[in-house]
Amino acid sequence: MLASSLAHAGHVLVVSHDAGAPYATIQAAIDAAAPGDLVLVKGGAFGGFAVDGKGVDVVADSLTVPGSVTSQVRVANIPLGQRCLLSGLNLNGDAAIGPTGAAVVVAHCDGAVRIDRCTALAWRTPGPLACGSIAPKSGWPAIAVLDCPNVALRDCALTGGDGQSWSGDASGYPGCGALEAGVAGGVGLFVHTSAVALGGCALRGGPGGAGPLGGTGGEGLRAIESEVYVALSNLWGASGGEHVAAAR
Repeated sequence: MLASSLAHAGHVLVVSHDAGAPYATIQAAIDAAAPGDLVLVKGGAFGGFAVDGKGVDVVADSLTVPGSVTSQVRVANIPLGQRCLLSGLNLNGDAAIGPTGAAVVVAHCDGAVRIDRCTALAWRTPGPLACGSIAPKSGWPAIAVLDCPNVALRDCALTGGDGQSWSGDASGYPGCGALEAGVAGGVGLFVHTSAVALGGCALRGGPGGAGPLGGTGGEGLRAIESEVYVALSNLWGASGGEHVAAAR
């Protein structure tokens, strides 16, 4: 895939932590790129990025030492007739970036989006939290695809986030009884009003959170008003959360 991408790329913009490298962050290279350019990511850990409004490929230089992305990636508004490719990257969600802890959000793209030989792990919701401190959160999806008619994943491994657990004494907190159930784990892939093709992929849901009522495990795939084509892929739902007696 790397050789093919380089052959069809416009300009190649290199991202590296090495001294004197043209770009030190993926986002800086994307901002400088024109449609059809390729951002080549050397090994190492880099922050999240957004490809918005133009077709740019973001490709790891090596599958043996892949680039790791430590916060959310967003691909949005790719125009019809253009393409965005993510290839060979380890993608990890982070709740501090954007409204969701999904590793990747693909939204409102008329053009093609391709995700190839990537791993995607949703943000791992911390917990348990004491009752009354904050409402527990359901697990995030590894990848969310929203309103996109032309998305394909090949040889990817996706894992949804953990559902948050409940703990603590419910007495003394008005309405706290609603928090007693552990919440659901995140789905591996969430698809809404989109068309997605999967080939050679492994999709896993995240485990449900613990509580007096354990949360349900996440599905490998959840699709709403969408078409999903699956070939040579495995989809696993996760286990539910453990039963934990409430402290009284």
